[in-house]
Amino acid sequence: MTKIVMMCNRCGQPHTYDGAQFMWARDAAEDSERDPEIEHYATLSGTCSCGQVMVVTLTCWEYPAGAENASDIDVTGADLIFNDCAACPDFSQ
Repeated sequence: MTKIVMMCNRCGQPHTYDGAQFMWARDAAEDSERDPEIEHYATLSGTCSCGQVMVVTLTCWEYPAGAENASDIDVTGADLIFNDCAACPDFSQ
């Protein structure tokens, strides 16, 4: 099991989320001079018992097709403590 562990910015309570909870979506940025660059993204949110909303978003860009170009992890309302989730989905599926 892959997981992400975040610590609430308000009260410091740790929260663990299963990486399988991320549902990937994608958008293709069309470019007439080359193949499209595809942006993949997945967002997971939760609320701490203190009321703080925590959101983690994984973003990955695929270009050319089948190759990871860049990736980013954005967390709000918490600090990222541990992450062993892939920053990109499996492009072969």
